[in-house]
Amino acid sequence: MNKQAVPLILALAAAGCVYPAERGKMLEGRVDQLESDKAAMSASILAQREQLEAQLPIIQEALTKLEAASRRSSADTGVQVEELQGVISTLRGQLEEQTFRISQLESALKELNEQQAAQNQKMDEMKAAAAAQPAPALSAAQNQAPSDGSSEKKPGAAAGETASAAKSGSTAPQPAPAAPPPPPPQPDKPINKSDPKAFAEAISDKLKSDPAAGRKLADEFLRKWPKHAQSARVHYDLGMSHFDEKNYRAALAEFGVFIQPDTPKAFTDSKWAPEALLKSADCFAALKMNQEATMALEEVVNGYPRTPASKTAQARLDEQKKAQAKPQQKGKTAGKKKK
Repeated sequence: MNKQAVPLILALAAAGCVYPAERGKMLEGRVDQLESDKAAMSASILAQREQLEAQLPIIQEALTKLEAASRRSSADTGVQVEELQGVISTLRGQLEEQTFRISQLESALKELNEQQAAQNQKMDEMKAAAAAQPAPALSAAQNQAPSDGSSEKKPGAAAGETASAAKSGSTAPQPAPAAPPPPPPQPDKPINKSDPKAFAEAISDKLKSDPAAGRKLADEFLRKWPKHAQSARVHYDLGMSHFDEKNYRAALAEFGVFIQPDTPKAFTDSKWAPEALLKSADCFAALKMNQEATMALEEVVNGYPRTPASKTAQARLDEQKKAQAKPQQKGKTAGKKKK
């Protein structure tokens, strides 16, 4: 895996939270999503801590070399010390950066826990309010039957009204034709849940017509086949459903599975992997995270060089370089005019 993917993984994990925006049954789906994001965040923090622990022997080795260099001749000592000091400074900078990112992830995880607790409390309040609400009762006017004929028109009165209407030349208003009844809802096609490919295709269609129901089916699929090749498609389609709703952080949580350290090879080799990384760059750009967006584009170019997504990513990187070069060119031109 490209070394540039490591900070991208952290950015994806930090950005992958879900904004609660639905009520009722959709609220339960959001809570499930929060729980999955919480687990992914915890796994990412653990991976970063393991990475820090793996770098400690490198620092120890550098210190050992520095001690050995101090015993050498004065001619070589200066060069060796400078090189080792540079290595140590670089490693310390990396350690500080990783520590800062871990603190950010821990803060995001804490915020995620608070959101989940608030969602659970809100859902409990809604259930309690629904249970306490009384059933609608019929009004007294609807229950009371007419006891006399006062509301019925007499034949003579009706004839008088007809005659007066004929004299005035007006016609009685005709009732509007009744609207045709709506067509009955079409029953859903049966889903073959024993065939991963057919099940994944059904989820893709359902996410377009009914995102809430489609996400429930996707959760069922991923619980049953978490590392299947078709699971890559399910993650991608889930991300696209959130992307279409402009819920970019939730989309990043799905697109990010393609570059996690423990990502199955079936995911990284799938045709959805470069497209997911390209879409993650769009999510980062929408969230004003321009550095992470550039890193995602570079990961597409370096990891999947012969794909249509790679060509698109390279074109965007070229546009960024041109945009960055324009201000520098303007500054040089202005300097020449002053001279």
